[in-house]
Amino acid sequence: LAHNLHVARDDTRLRAARGSVGPGGGRVPCVGTALSRERGAELLVVWMLDAGGFDSRPTAAAPQPVTVPPRSLNARLAAVGPRFVVATEGVAALHRRQTIAGLHGHTVRGRVAEQADLLFFTAEVTALAGDAEGCGELAPGAVAGDDG
Repeated sequence: LAHNLHVARDDTRLRAARGSVGPGGGRVPCVGTALSRERGAELLVVWMLDAGGFDSRPTAAAPQPVTVPPRSLNARLAAVGPRFVVATEGVAALHRRQTIAGLHGHTVRGRVAEQADLLFFTAEVTALAGDAEGCGELAPGAVAGDDG
């Protein structure tokens, strides 16, 4: 399970938008592609996409707002519901090439059904709060019932 595109089954079939880099930084195959080449059909790929909230960027001191293009797959998924899991094979729209927003505002064009077997979508994400050692922990209120 990955939040972004690092587990794409075949990252050569994704096209990064101008100014963006694709999975693997445009230099090497991403983890998902490497595993897929090694394991093939025995690999179950689950993507996680979101459409809003705040993320934790390694280059920013504070959480940054998540924004997605209005006509992206992410925005369309947000119109379906706040969170869900779906098998990609059975959804015709996931077989079409479209814009997909990943981490830090980067986008790619591709067909989700070619890349993942399951899609977990959440309309809103919450940033991690860093501790003294630089490890992340959930920010207060990030888990239902968490009083902080």
